[in-house]
Amino acid sequence: MKITGPSDSTPPKKERVSETNKVADKKAASTASLNKDSGVTTQGAAAASEKIAVSDVGKEIAKIQGQLKKTPDVRADKVKSIKSQINDGSYYVNSDKIASKIMEDIVKNG
Repeated sequence: MKITGPSDSTPPKKERVSETNKVADKKAASTASLNKDSGVTTQGAAAASEKIAVSDVGKEIAKIQGQLKKTPDVRADKVKSIKSQINDGSYYVNSDKIASKIMEDIVKNG
């Protein structure tokens, strides 16, 4: 049994395809506009590859991040010096300075 009614009147496929193309064109135009504003360059929505342009600031940030990754977390020379001073008994801790910093931190942070 086939039920027919108002929902059975679907438009021909050609109209659906053209509507889909309009939506895709709008999305592509919107993406191109966003990319233009953000400094990213792309080759159309249907292109096989995309190109991205990185700003000079981005390149500089990447360079600095690379340098930071090469920098050790611990300064071995400083650690060695302090260990040596502790071992021979010449390492001095200024308790007044430490107490002052603790009080500053309590006042500042509650």
